[in-house]
Amino acid sequence: MLNMEIIQRLDFYSILLFMSMGQLFLSMLYLISKPNKDSSAIFLILVLFIFSLNIVEPVFIKTHFLSSVPHLLYIGPFFLLLLGPAMYFQTIAIKEVKFKWRTVYFLHILPFVLDKLWRFPNFLQSASEKRKIIDRFYEFKLSDEYLYPNIDIVSLLFQLHPVIYLFISITILLKDIKTPQTRFHRNHTVYIIGFTSVVCFYLFGNWLFYSLQPFPNEMYWQVLSILFFILASYISYAVINNLLKPRKQKRNLRLNSKMIDMHAQIKELMLKNKPYLNEDISLDKIARQMNMSSKVFSKIINEFEQQNFSDFINSYRIADAKELIIDPKMEQYTIEAIAHEVGFSNKMSFNRAFKKYLNMTPSEYKSINK
Repeated sequence: MLNMEIIQRLDFYSILLFMSMGQLFLSMLYLISKPNKDSSAIFLILVLFIFSLNIVEPVFIKTHFLSSVPHLLYIGPFFLLLLGPAMYFQTIAIKEVKFKWRTVYFLHILPFVLDKLWRFPNFLQSASEKRKIIDRFYEFKLSDEYLYPNIDIVSLLFQLHPVIYLFISITILLKDIKTPQTRFHRNHTVYIIGFTSVVCFYLFGNWLFYSLQPFPNEMYWQVLSILFFILASYISYAVINNLLKPRKQKRNLRLNSKMIDMHAQIKELMLKNKPYLNEDISLDKIARQMNMSSKVFSKIINEFEQQNFSDFINSYRIADAKELIIDPKMEQYTIEAIAHEVGFSNKMSFNRAFKKYLNMTPSEYKSINK
């Protein structure tokens, strides 16, 4: 009988939200199925998972599905405090040539851990205890205080936490949007900014849904459901589009398999032998190391990396410099010494390249990462 009641309450707009969650889960499966996933893809999977859970939660409430499965009571906000850090880590992973997990990053997930410890007694409640809370909520149509204690404070903190992280991510990307990157990275930057806007819209809508009244008028519910469906469709399209774009680019350029192999060899040389650490490196010298002409080497870099030779070399130098600047073992080294360490001939060219990539000087980067 209860199942029939749930089905009867499952209107067109509830189905739209279920379809939205389905699209996000399919996007997750698509990402999971891709071989050789980088760090940014792993963090994106986590973001989509959290977002999909929060999209479907209003349906569980509206259809009284929570009464049937009371242990899903806290499913929506359970991972919400991981949403902001996951997006932030994904932003860092996109920007850095070599993403490296640092111990300090654990501080970003500390609020999530503390919140789960604080709510641990709620999670241990029996199904009957949770059902009583849900029944009181439906019977009296009271505020969400019965579902989430101290809703005013908790709701505000829950919404502000990911929003702050998301805007930090946008700020980082906007500062770096003119940085010479591959076309794939530039597209991914635009995608992340768009996705962040989507998440912020959802959090604002979620706050209205829970904080103003448990069940808004039907018009609001319908508009919210349609917008969620459109936004979820956009996210799914953006995920597939960004992952396929590098392949389409290669097909459009009609690059043969030999050039693709040569590009892979160049990347391997840069990571293993690190020729960019040599101050006297030149296009001719590195081309000879690869047993190819300067013209062919330059063409491969331009087509695959969307960079000229100088920017290509400096991207690796800056990536190494960022690690050395914040390395405690290098604390006694001057900025000029680090510049020479990563292959720059002088401090001025190092500062100019560093600011071009990060929109700040090496000294500023060091001060904010102490």
